[in-house]
Amino acid sequence: MVKALSWLALLLAVSACAAWRPAPVALPLVVPTPPPVAPAPRPAPAAPRRAAAAPRRAATVPIVGVGHIACSDAWGADRKAETFAWVTGFWTGMNSASGSRVGSWLDGDGIVAAVEDRCTRRPSSTVYEATVAAYLALRAGR
Repeated sequence: MVKALSWLALLLAVSACAAWRPAPVALPLVVPTPPPVAPAPRPAPAAPRRAAAAPRRAATVPIVGVGHIACSDAWGADRKAETFAWVTGFWTGMNSASGSRVGSWLDGDGIVAAVEDRCTRRPSSTVYEATVAAYLALRAGR
């Protein structure tokens, strides 16, 4: 019984001591290594795309600038420079986005002439539609 009391006295003395804290124990950190992941299979190459007709006015993105107006209104003296800049800039953007060089054998005047030709054939189409139609035709070699 004396032994039991001495253990109890020791336990009470230790727990009553405010300065006593258990010693920190450093445990090894084991992080499991995830299993290797196989690369995802590549999708089968898509079938060659056929040149599509010019898209309808419902584009998936808003067309701003001269691109949204009718061809019949785009080539007047007051808009000719603005239309030229829009067509060549949009053409450059399409080539840049697709990594293509469609019309690289033409200068800006040649590209605009191809778009003007499309506008002459369909004056009610937009400049955007005529530009895309001319781009697709030159890309297909027509």
